[in-house]
Amino acid sequence: MTARPDHPPLPAHETVLICGYHVPAEGPARDVHSAEIPALLEGGEGVAWLHFGLSNARAKRLLLESAHLPESLRERLVELDSRPALEDGGRGLVMVMTDLSFDGDADPGDVATLWGYATSHVCVTARNHALKS
Repeated sequence: MTARPDHPPLPAHETVLICGYHVPAEGPARDVHSAEIPALLEGGEGVAWLHFGLSNARAKRLLLESAHLPESLRERLVELDSRPALEDGGRGLVMVMTDLSFDGDADPGDVATLWGYATSHVCVTARNHALKS
């Protein structure tokens, strides 16, 4: 799987995040817009958390084609590899963890998978299925 850095960024009105927050070095935390995602993935000042839903094809494409995410994470996302893991991702850590399923009709033993990557400036998380309250 290779990243496509020549791929045009998504327009700001196309929401690919479940949620995203940026805490600048100075000032209050704020919501992240889709157009800001590429710059935040590069790193920079402050800290950002970007949470994606893999059921959104645009979100999945953005993650799979991002040159700023480690190959090992992108491979896990393609395969939907749910085996728990914590590994070196170059500039940060790649993780796969199990999480409880919060669907009211789900079996209490059902688990969901959360994939992630964290550096000192950005934390990217993704789930295959949205949480239900």
